[in-house]
Amino acid sequence: MGPNCLGFFNTGNNLNATFAKQGLIKGGVAAVFQSGALGVAALDWAKEYGFGFSKFVSLGNKMDLEESDI
Repeated sequence: MGPNCLGFFNTGNNLNATFAKQGLIKGGVAAVFQSGALGVAALDWAKEYGFGFSKFVSLGNKMDLEESDI
């Protein structure tokens, strides 16, 4: 993962390695974003509407990892 990323989380084991606030809702959808800003917007939307994610990854500038690695 590279610069300008939000990080990643896995609600199945309560791992939150993002800058997002705690209290993530567990769900059945995994999401991969390149943009940290778009990822934050998606998380804000999800919280507002009670939507949950199982896993979430924001790759940023993909300095070390890219979509195929995830």
